[in-house]
Amino acid sequence: MKYVRVLVKQIQDFCVECFLKFGVPKEDAENVAEHLILANLRGVDSHGIMRVPYYREGIRKGLVKPGAEISIVNESTGISLLDGGNGLGIPVATKATGLAIDKAKSIGSPCVDGWSGMFLLCGAPSNALVNTSIASANPYPLYPPKGRRTPSNASLESVVGLPCLSKATPL
Repeated sequence: MKYVRVLVKQIQDFCVECFLKFGVPKEDAENVAEHLILANLRGVDSHGIMRVPYYREGIRKGLVKPGAEISIVNESTGISLLDGGNGLGIPVATKATGLAIDKAKSIGSPCVDGWSGMFLLCGAPSNALVNTSIASANPYPLYPPKGRRTPSNASLESVVGLPCLSKATPL
């Protein structure tokens, strides 16, 4: 097998250009591309750039709406329920996790509930104990959940992250 070395910046630019051609707003295109590439760099290729064609297909079929409005359906001091409007999941999760971190800080809570492993990078550096678990809609049945033989439309991810004392000394 022959390997080709490509700079991360080249892949990032390529992915952003793809999403722009799919009709995704620039800010969302950059956000999604960054998170897909970070998944690859962390060794989670199943959640990396291989998903670009799946997003394209979802948009083409009308299952995913590029640039969908993200709205707050219900809110209290420490909890928010968002509607992603059938938009791309990564921009919705980014907004939800940022909102969760802000709410946790405002009420003095060290806990944040948000979107899986990628957002540990957001919460842990902000000295928040990140407990993430979210059931997410997925228009592409790619894999069977544990205990099933056929692919499913939903997945449940759960991870826990601890606050960092410093960038050099994770807890």
